Amino acid sequence: QERRGQERGLRSALIRQQRDGETGVASQVNSTRDCRRAEPLAQFTAEVLSRRHRKVVKRGRRRAELDPPGLHRLRIEIKKLRYAAEFFSSLYERKAVRSYTAALAALQELLGTWNDAATGERLCEALREGHDDAAYREAVGAVRGWAAATAHDHLEQLPQAWKRFRAVGTFW
Repeated sequence: QERRGQERGLRSALIRQQRDGETGVASQVNSTRDCRRAEPLAQFTAEVLSRRHRKVVKRGRRRAELDPPGLHRLRIEIKKLRYAAEFFSSLYERKAVRSYTAALAALQELLGTWNDAATGERLCEALREGHDDAAYREAVGAVRGWAAATAHDHLEQLPQAWKRFRAVGTFW
């Protein structure tokens, strides 16, 4: 939903920019909202991307301390930033955008797979309860063990992926 809103906003901004000239400054500005609409597209996109980037960096600084819901929120913020970066990518140099979004995609993939594995582990624990069949409990235990190992492995990879993301720098 947010992505569709961004797309509508960008289309509107492009139409206004064509209508009002290259600077994007409207001939009459009647309100704060009109001021926001009249700003140059590059300034608008830089503000959107910077705001999302700051949110990711702020949450990511504490990633080692985050509980599962906190890591999930970090993943969602990364996803929002990645989608915004991809959406505005045609306005910037391709190689820089690609490096940035690839670093975001790696973080998103790690956290997404970690979340899936952690959820699988919790579900397996619930499945084991109340079953006396040894084979059933063993099978669920094996799946739970795989999920726990996968979650652990992905959390161990997170610091290096975060370091790569921070090293890339912003492209706007």
